[in-house]
Amino acid sequence: MTQATATITPTDTSTLVDDGDILDITDSRRLVLHVKHDEESSINDYEGDGRTHPCGRLGRANRPDDFSGRARKLQVSRSEWVWWEPYDGPIGWTDANDVWQATKWDNLPEAQRQIQVGRVTDLIAFGFQLVGVELQERVTDSRGGSHWISVDTEWVGAVDEIYPELVSDLAEEVMSL
Repeated sequence: MTQATATITPTDTSTLVDDGDILDITDSRRLVLHVKHDEESSINDYEGDGRTHPCGRLGRANRPDDFSGRARKLQVSRSEWVWWEPYDGPIGWTDANDVWQATKWDNLPEAQRQIQVGRVTDLIAFGFQLVGVELQERVTDSRGGSHWISVDTEWVGAVDEIYPELVSDLAEEVMSL
């Protein structure tokens, strides 16, 4: 017996936003979104986010010798501080007219600098996420009971923000198997 696969679009997966969200595709197939803490990824793994160095409790450590004058101390918890040096290459963002821009840190508008600092502080404090979309099928056991089994799951790590296209791409990938 051949089972037809449904085509998933970004609109279809827009309800998958939090860990455990379920999207029913048919009576016997569904997608489940999984979001976990990514313990393997660090902000220091990706040069586009800059680099960090521990600053000690209460932020009393001097700036590391290999950090430039652009480095700043960021408070990531009540008593934890880190030195952060912004990425030296182009930093991208979308402006008020929804136009993608890219420039170096020194030329970033102050509002974009503050957004970047907030984003980096969150990454340091909370880390990256692992995002997975699981395909499940409903089966009937020998006693006539119905339950869901996992067919496959597609994962991606080092995610700083869950966005619809990412979930849609994972759903499309897991549905193609």
